[in-house]
Amino acid sequence: MSNTIYKTKKQQFHYTYQITELSSNKKYIGVRTSNIDPIYDIGVKYFSSSIDKSFKDRQKQNPADYKYEVLSIHETREDASSEEARLHELYNVARSNDFYNKHNSATNIFDTLNKMVAKDSSGNTFIIDKNDPRYLSGELVGSTKGQITVKDASGNTFKVNLDDTRYLSGELVALSKGQVTVKDSNGNTSRVSIDDARYLSGELVHHCKDQVTVKDKDGNTFNVAKDDPRYLSGELVGHTKGYINVKDINGNILKVSINDPRFLSGELIHITKGQVTVKDSDGNAFNVDKNDPRFLSGELIHIAKGLVLVKDKEGNTFKVSKSDPRFLSGELIGLGKGKIVINNGSINRMIEKDVEIPEGWTRGYVKRKKAS
Repeated sequence: MSNTIYKTKKQQFHYTYQITELSSNKKYIGVRTSNIDPIYDIGVKYFSSSIDKSFKDRQKQNPADYKYEVLSIHETREDASSEEARLHELYNVARSNDFYNKHNSATNIFDTLNKMVAKDSSGNTFIIDKNDPRYLSGELVGSTKGQITVKDASGNTFKVNLDDTRYLSGELVALSKGQVTVKDSNGNTSRVSIDDARYLSGELVHHCKDQVTVKDKDGNTFNVAKDDPRYLSGELVGHTKGYINVKDINGNILKVSINDPRFLSGELIHITKGQVTVKDSDGNAFNVDKNDPRFLSGELIHIAKGLVLVKDKEGNTFKVSKSDPRFLSGELIGLGKGKIVINNGSINRMIEKDVEIPEGWTRGYVKRKKAS
């Protein structure tokens, strides 16, 4: 039986939200169901269900001008939709100049929960249920599959195919290029330039800072704080625990259990098997085949070439260039300084050079045999 990972059941969040455009103080109230915590969804991955495309585009182009608030979280989509309808009626959003909403919501209108826009091989699009057999089989795909939202030099945004020559050449760039999703001290999330002074100073931090993606015993995945007692106790584990990235003979990459018979037999191999991490003359690092002519010729060199593992006086360890003044002056010392390597014919071990070599061990390295 295959141990390949398929989509697992995810925890769902049904919530109402409000988006405020700070420059005009106009608002938008909506409802949303997501598979991730709302604070990592609204204003990060989702920018409202408004039919006004320019409203959503402006949020992406000028994120500092928008404030995102989660108003309420509910057990069911129906409850969340009812709360949205209540708020719409309370503020009469459709008639108010203070809101971007074009219509007041009603709980008995068509609900898009578990619905999606799909396309067939001819490019025809229509709305289907997410569990439609044609979608699950791959006959139908998401309407935006193979596309990416980009911007041009003037800041105009639109979607193009991933193989569009303008995107491949760099004439068009991804909409989020040069931006990062952050949170402030109150947990409010927004997107800012990577050069934003507040981000560089630490006033704003990455929205996932001190967070880890975990899974529970039922396979539900979500983010929690690194010091969450459930994570520390082992009740929640890293979402990739027990799995490994592999490739088949055709180079297709997939994630399987470390106990998958195909991995254990060698039918599937680790994605980096037969590769080496190198750097070019500009310091760019990437993986190549061990037999790559550029690596064999010396044009590309091993990522660690010219580096040495050191420790400072506090015992912190890291790598530096062998010509680093701190290493040459003795401020930083080699991790192996004052130690020697010994072996028993199959295992290498490092010991203090003044310690007597145990019986059955000799000084020096022994090359380990690779597992068949």
